[in-house]
Amino acid sequence: MESGTTLPLYDFSVESGTRTLITTIRQLTPTTIIFGSYPGGMHISDVRQPSTIVQRGAVSRPPSAEQATPLCIRNRDEDGNNILVCGRFPSVLCYDLRVGLSTCRSVYSGAESLSSMALVGRNRIIVGGSYRGIPSNYSGFRAKHTEGRGTLESINTRNLTLEIKNRWTASNATILAVAPRNGGVFAAGGSGSLRLLSGIETGIRDIDMNRMITKIQVQRSAHEGYYDAVERVYLGCGTDGVACLEFGHPSDDGDLGGQTAQPPGSLLANQFSDLHYFGRRVGLDL
Repeated sequence: MESGTTLPLYDFSVESGTRTLITTIRQLTPTTIIFGSYPGGMHISDVRQPSTIVQRGAVSRPPSAEQATPLCIRNRDEDGNNILVCGRFPSVLCYDLRVGLSTCRSVYSGAESLSSMALVGRNRIIVGGSYRGIPSNYSGFRAKHTEGRGTLESINTRNLTLEIKNRWTASNATILAVAPRNGGVFAAGGSGSLRLLSGIETGIRDIDMNRMITKIQVQRSAHEGYYDAVERVYLGCGTDGVACLEFGHPSDDGDLGGQTAQPPGSLLANQFSDLHYFGRRVGLDL
């Protein structure tokens, strides 16, 4: 869309005769975008050539999955030649766009689905999703039935290896959104809560939003009165709108600017949030 004018890039119904759901999109260059779809797969489009797909590639469906739908795309390097893809399949896929979308390398995690990714440093990503299995401490009748939980997985992007995973304490429901915070991660999803973890294993703080969270966007603090902190965390809450929380606590040094000092260890600077629902402001009582 430019200057209020909508430019159709591609109409899948012309080719397939069926409706296609676009599930994720990412800009590679100022004129090139890549997007994932169901049931189409992966596609690259050049906005200078409307109605043309420059590259395309199908995502193979593993035997254990009902479908192979891409849900999240991230750049693996700064030049944009390598991308990472996760979705409704148990692996993270790595594509070299100079070769094309027909081949890729993968990191198998064994998760049921991987919905979101967050870059942590230059050579690591944190992936969130869902896992269905049997806890090792279950026995008897319950051990015969799988249980669905949220999962967090740490993957080294340099050598494409799974380093560590947390499948039983990350969340009690599918994790749909992750975002890095210092040495930890924000995770949220179907549980209705925003969770802050140290690393991917130790929970530090849970904030009950009482609504599904599908997106986390972090705005880091530039205020000198905050240390080791994130000032604002924006949450996409589906049809409920967008919410904002403030994390961090004032430091003991310098002028607090009239702010009330938080007790040591406090991680939530402001537990009141405004929920913006299609332009209508609604207060959240947390």
